Amino acid sequence: MLPHPHTGKEINAKLCFVFAAFNISDKILCATTDGGANVVLAMRLLKDKLILKNYNFHFQPCRCLAHILNLIITTGLSPIKSSIEKVRNFVNVISSSLSITQDFKELGQTVGEGELTRKIPQDVSTHWNSTYLMLSAYVTMPMTISAIIRRNKNLEKFKLTPQDETNLQVTTQFLKLFYETTNVLSGSTYTTLGISILLIDDIIENVLACIQDPTSPEFLKIAAIQMSEKIQKYTNEIYNKTAFIAAILDPRIKLELMPIDMNNEANHTIFNNVFRSEYADLILNNSSTSLTSSISSTSTSSTNLKVPLNLTYTEQIAQKR
Repeated sequence: MLPHPHTGKEINAKLCFVFAAFNISDKILCATTDGGANVVLAMRLLKDKLILKNYNFHFQPCRCLAHILNLIITTGLSPIKSSIEKVRNFVNVISSSLSITQDFKELGQTVGEGELTRKIPQDVSTHWNSTYLMLSAYVTMPMTISAIIRRNKNLEKFKLTPQDETNLQVTTQFLKLFYETTNVLSGSTYTTLGISILLIDDIIENVLACIQDPTSPEFLKIAAIQMSEKIQKYTNEIYNKTAFIAAILDPRIKLELMPIDMNNEANHTIFNNVFRSEYADLILNNSSTSLTSSISSTSTSSTNLKVPLNLTYTEQIAQKR
């Protein structure tokens, strides 16, 4: 545990101490972080120190992509911020009263919009996807919500107009893509860095399609434009060298990215020259023949590789790319 103060210098010093203790200072390729100013400074200092000590010329800090997506979503939701605030306050009032909560659940069961145990989840800013989960539940319970508002006059101030309700339904549909992507990126039992560039590519395509679609509601176009601008801000952090290397080495998507003629002699030479110039001092201590034979064998066998993961959404995106 790092004691206070958690400054960039203190974080960097602690990391260097731990790396040295485990004798891995020359093996650190990447670090996933949030966007805190102290952490950003710590990574810059760490990178400078690794280079100075000739440990690692290729260390690449990577911002947590799920965190970046959350920032993008927050920016894009600004056109309907007032409607979301009403829903949030409505849910908070219900959740704070046991009697209203029970009444809400019973009404939901009576009108056929939910089981007795169902309620609308609260939106918590630090919980990714919580806004989507709140809205996706809200838009499926219009009769229950109308009934509970009629029974409780203090909830009338949170009532939405028909247009607001329509906008929320459209927004919820649009946010589902971000929800699915964040779920995949939040996994802890499989690698996510390689697939991240494909997932972001798909998000960018959908955002641009929304902007260009003449049938998109005006508020959604504004949201998509704001999201697109936010994505551009983080482009260099998303599409970094480490992510592309991870994608090439990921057996789930490797064949989707590598050229069909990768296994000819000319491409072996090109690949070896590029790969050696970047990473030879770190992980390539063997001869070029061992590298090319490894590429050849894994490229032909990965088709039959069974990865014990149920990543339907990920597989769909990889095939789409």
